[in-house]
Amino acid sequence: MKNTRKVVSIVLVLVLSLGLFTACGKKDNGKADVEMKKISAEDVKADMDKYLLLDLRKAADFDEKHIPGAVSADLDVVVSGNDEAKGKEVIKKAIEGNDKPIVLVCYSGARYAQAGTNALSELGAKMDDVFTLEGGMKAWTEAYPDDLE
Repeated sequence: MKNTRKVVSIVLVLVLSLGLFTACGKKDNGKADVEMKKISAEDVKADMDKYLLLDLRKAADFDEKHIPGAVSADLDVVVSGNDEAKGKEVIKKAIEGNDKPIVLVCYSGARYAQAGTNALSELGAKMDDVFTLEGGMKAWTEAYPDDLE
């Protein structure tokens, strides 16, 4: 009886572990997240004209303050899980005609940037030229509090 409980317990742990393992790194639709490449605020600041800064935060937050020259591409609809297709439309419109490397700006360099990275990949962007601002707008604001619009 003791051995049977141990075996059942071990099997349950393995099944649950396998479920968690396969779910990690995947979006709700089952696709794996595209790996993000980070770039520091200092590196962006040193060569700002080289990049298209794509601010993925909510439009109201962009309007309140943003990095000079940044373009708003609100991806809240994607992050909230409501409309991935709409998010791709927003990104596509924002990068139309762009030939510069892209720096994605979000709140902290995580969820919104990941949504933007995934969308750009699905749109066929050259992923070697897509970067995420490390630490997001929070890091930029701390490093350059006087360099905001």
